[in-house]
Amino acid sequence: MAKDDPPVRYEVHAGHCCQKHGCKYGDPDCPVVLGIIRQDHPCEECREPDVSELLKEALDALEAVTNCRQPRTVAQAHAVLAKYGR
Repeated sequence: MAKDDPPVRYEVHAGHCCQKHGCKYGDPDCPVVLGIIRQDHPCEECREPDVSELLKEALDALEAVTNCRQPRTVAQAHAVLAKYGR
């Protein structure tokens, strides 16, 4: 290990903690949260798709194809998607 390399304990934080969602281990000195190191990849919460955002994107695409206005409720959205075979 080179003199300027981060401590080995940082590696576990880089692989599991998130700048946005915090330290997976509840460590108040988490190097990811403090910005000392970068996280290796999105955390589990960041990887979870936001269903409402996915639905909005689907409805935007549907509106572009069908030239119909966006439904205002989830029930209306399901009705539109069912109408077009989804």
